[in-house]
Amino acid sequence: MSAQGRILIGAVVLALVILAVVPAPGLAAAEKWIGTDAKVERLVAEMGGPEPKDPFLNTDQGDLLLFFFALGGFVSGVLVGYNWNRLFGLGKGVAK
Repeated sequence: MSAQGRILIGAVVLALVILAVVPAPGLAAAEKWIGTDAKVERLVAEMGGPEPKDPFLNTDQGDLLLFFFALGGFVSGVLVGYNWNRLFGLGKGVAK
């Protein structure tokens, strides 16, 4: 590899390291700028209506959301596997 190639690779690696290590100045003030949706939702919630309640199944705790996702994948896999011939028509025993 030539000297120019080494310098170019070194410069690219150095730039990537600097970008990864130095925080962007706009990220520190991100909480100051709220989106319009969040602002309107907060105003409407403050104006009236019932107090927010906890959900029946709180998926924010632990791996409950992951469990539901895996369960849905398992059920859909079983259904597609059971109906494979009907869906794709492969093999001799095609169910009609």
